[in-house]
Amino acid sequence: GDLFDTARPEPQLLAEVQRILAPTLGLRVVLLVGNHDQVSDAPGDHALGPLAPVAEVVERPCVLRCGSRDQGPVDVVCLPYRRGRADDWIPAALREILDGQGEAGGGSSPFKDRRRRLLALHCGIRDGETPPWLVDSPDSIHVDVLRAAMQEYGITAAFAGNWHDARA
Repeated sequence: GDLFDTARPEPQLLAEVQRILAPTLGLRVVLLVGNHDQVSDAPGDHALGPLAPVAEVVERPCVLRCGSRDQGPVDVVCLPYRRGRADDWIPAALREILDGQGEAGGGSSPFKDRRRRLLALHCGIRDGETPPWLVDSPDSIHVDVLRAAMQEYGITAAFAGNWHDARA
């Protein structure tokens, strides 16, 4: 998310990003829509649309099936930016797309094949070290809420963007 710092990037910038992403030699390029990329919540109303010919643009929560012969199968749960309290919408989105497919889920789910699961999301993650001016930010999720949701669905790692602060 936030590939651009504007919802309406200049055509020259879009063309240059397409030029850079096009020769990825078979690599799968996935872009999540971030808050800076959006004009509204309407489908397609974001800056990443013109990049669809050279990348997968994720604008709604989904699961991408990935993997390789060496690493084995992996499901990447993608949660692009959404307005509202992330503490609420992230667990709800996970339930919506993974309901019944977590560790305790029943039935004959394609997720029961023990594939590794990763989470890619566009929001901040707050904890005891979060600066005071970000603690009440609605576009963040508390690390304990995120951890519980990840454990429920057997997600082993999360990759988050939005606050642009590299932390482990």
